[in-house]
Amino acid sequence: MTDEKSDLLKTFEGDENNIQASITVLKHFGLFGLYERVSPLYDELLVAVQNHLPNGKFPFIRKSQGGIDLPSYDFNLRLYMTLSAQQQFFLAAGHLFRGHITEVGGHARRAIEGAGIAYLSKTKPEIADYFQSGNTKKQRDSTSTGKILPKDNPLTAPLNDSIEYASKLIHNNYLSFANRLQPDLSTVGSRWTLSAKLYLHEATEHNLAPFVNVALWLLKVMERVARLLAASFDLPDCDWFRDLESFQSEIDRHYAELRNFLLQET
Repeated sequence: MTDEKSDLLKTFEGDENNIQASITVLKHFGLFGLYERVSPLYDELLVAVQNHLPNGKFPFIRKSQGGIDLPSYDFNLRLYMTLSAQQQFFLAAGHLFRGHITEVGGHARRAIEGAGIAYLSKTKPEIADYFQSGNTKKQRDSTSTGKILPKDNPLTAPLNDSIEYASKLIHNNYLSFANRLQPDLSTVGSRWTLSAKLYLHEATEHNLAPFVNVALWLLKVMERVARLLAASFDLPDCDWFRDLESFQSEIDRHYAELRNFLLQET
């Protein structure tokens, strides 16, 4: 047996090294503290929902048109989607911090879609029944992007834009591949030699703009998702919104300050 590390272990080691490097970069640009604020913001959202339930309301029961008590699966669905958004953030950040930029899009998209479904369930509680019963056809038919994120609603329109960008990241496989490919073609007499290096990580120290751009974009997505989830619960004005506005203000400030730097993205 040999003590030399396998390619798989070398890959994992590179990922782990990237985590600390990414933290250093995000701290340099003043973004790491915002990443640490995301999870508590979602925790406090659920606390605020609990603290601001209308007096006498039991959220797990709703009345049918005939006055019969029915399970309020729509409220449960909104709780689940809030937890899911938090989970998707951790997964997206895990990819980002390891240097796998385009992988962020899939998890961000799931968080966005979950928030849109939660918001739609407020006016169409039967959607939750489809999820509860496992009726995938009705789930799919009732939760298209246009239905859960209409462009004519000021709360959902920004997330419709965000989901389009997420889709570009997801379907950007060829460009991502091309950016990581370093081919070399040489000839000696009649002998042709083609060699190529394919870099695993998309983020490099020589071009940080794409990394910082996606890092900021993910924060913006999580701010918008949190706002839509709060609306799905009909959360009244409270201190939680002050925290959200502070979070949004910091993100927008960084976008403004880093505008010229982000334009360097290639």
